[in-house]
Amino acid sequence: MIKAIFFATFDVHEGPKVHYQVPPNSVQPSSTSAAIPLFNFRPLANYIIPALALSNRPLQLLTPTKPHHRILSHPVTIQGEQYARNAFTFNFCLVLEEETGFHSYLPVVSKLANLFRHLEEQGRFLSTELAHLHPNDNNSNNGGGLFSNSKRSSYGLIRAEDPGSATPASDSSSRIHAICEILLEDLNNYSECMIPITSTTTTLNIKLFPIYPPPPPLSPHQVPLLTVSLTDMIDPATWDITLLRILPYINGVNSVKRIALVSDTDLKLVRKAVRELLYYGCASLLDIFSFGAIYAGTPALAQFVAGEDEEARTMREECLRYVAVPVLAGAPATSPISHHHRPFSTTGRPGGGGPSLLSSTLGHTPTTTTSPTAAIPIRPIALKNPIPSPPSTSTSPYPHYTPHPSNSSLPPHPTNPAATLNATNLSTLYLTLTPSLPLRAWLESQSSELINQIDVRRFITFGVIKGLLYRVHRYPFSARAVRRVERAGRGGKRGSVSVSAGGGGGGGGGSIGNGGAGDEEDELAPFLDGTHSFDEICTELMISERELVGRLREGWGGDVVVVNR
Repeated sequence: MIKAIFFATFDVHEGPKVHYQVPPNSVQPSSTSAAIPLFNFRPLANYIIPALALSNRPLQLLTPTKPHHRILSHPVTIQGEQYARNAFTFNFCLVLEEETGFHSYLPVVSKLANLFRHLEEQGRFLSTELAHLHPNDNNSNNGGGLFSNSKRSSYGLIRAEDPGSATPASDSSSRIHAICEILLEDLNNYSECMIPITSTTTTLNIKLFPIYPPPPPLSPHQVPLLTVSLTDMIDPATWDITLLRILPYINGVNSVKRIALVSDTDLKLVRKAVRELLYYGCASLLDIFSFGAIYAGTPALAQFVAGEDEEARTMREECLRYVAVPVLAGAPATSPISHHHRPFSTTGRPGGGGPSLLSSTLGHTPTTTTSPTAAIPIRPIALKNPIPSPPSTSTSPYPHYTPHPSNSSLPPHPTNPAATLNATNLSTLYLTLTPSLPLRAWLESQSSELINQIDVRRFITFGVIKGLLYRVHRYPFSARAVRRVERAGRGGKRGSVSVSAGGGGGGGGGSIGNGGAGDEEDELAPFLDGTHSFDEICTELMISERELVGRLREGWGGDVVVVNR
């Protein structure tokens, strides 16, 4: 949120001077005002109106006194004989709180600087305005309170949503001050503004675009899950071809590599498309679901179980609706995902080229995490028109994957769950998941009457997405394999080392030696350094977990240690 906007120039008699400030007295109070400014202007004056070497470029200042504020500016110096001292320097500055995310505001000061530089060079807009406002060099810094709509209209400055048309502005009007006021009000309230500057010929259009963090690294064994229904937004004429091709297979079950295989799409293109979905907050990342996996609770589980606040109660109700097997057939589907809105709504990156994948309704904060204790804020799943299931095939390039229904085939969320299933039961089930107990063994230890009332995959997925559970991965390590890889890397063995773990095309895994296709020990050796999980190895080599365990026992014997973490 913008705390203040001010306009300063270099005065040939007084030096750096604030001519307009909104709110009044927020930067440089008048002599009759008792207001406390946000910061002391004088120590920073030479940086707000800097020397020529620092001019004509964006600058950021952090005020030295507490509470700290961040000043975003773009000082401009125009040289010409028509000006005193042959130069005119001005600066539009935004004042933000130190903790406020400022990256979205950086284009604002640059746009103000460029626009008013052109207006000054073409018609001396700023210098003429100042000359009419201060004909006797009066030290008037403040302009008065916020303008009413009638006053905006008299200055020829109308906000985009205000009715009526703009009237030409008078040269004696405080147009610069009005611009600062409308900027502050509209950007804080609407995150955008449209201000006519010179009647109808020049308009200042500004929109705050959020700067999203880059998505996390995406591995072939990770499973994307859509958190926004994209079916109603599909436009084959403008959407990315790769995204259209893979969208039916993004169901929370298929890994990135399997999506590439079943959609007959290059893995690099699939990863790029999924990263776009992650970037815009339309998808979240999961692990491959299997009943041999191990899950355990995070510290956030305590709040889910014992929390008495509204958020905890709402989450328990969400979980109950999401995981319970429906009693009534054809019940409408609702989502377990709570609404987490971005501070802004946008169709994409500012200045981004090409067609936008998403509409402005998808402006939410994308957050993914690899931390077992961090919850993932995600977007609502509206499955009124669910994504169709991919066609089944008799031959699968992934023998370790068993057929599983897609999101559209999952049982709908019940409107009337079984009476015996309640939030207390779900809390108890979550608490019984321990780091040493595989999911298969956990199911056998639970009451069949209770387990039959829940969708186990939804139960686990809900816990992972909400940060209640984390996956305990298994990492094989063999000192002998590490030494073998090192010898091969030093040229001690014929051939070369080729490892495709975590990357590249849609081909198979790594190998050592002469081709390595039939040498299972050499094929596994690059993955036995303790940094590759079972999921990653199975995905890269396209084998089942049972086959992987068999290879480790037969080829490496007792030399392999499996670490759970």
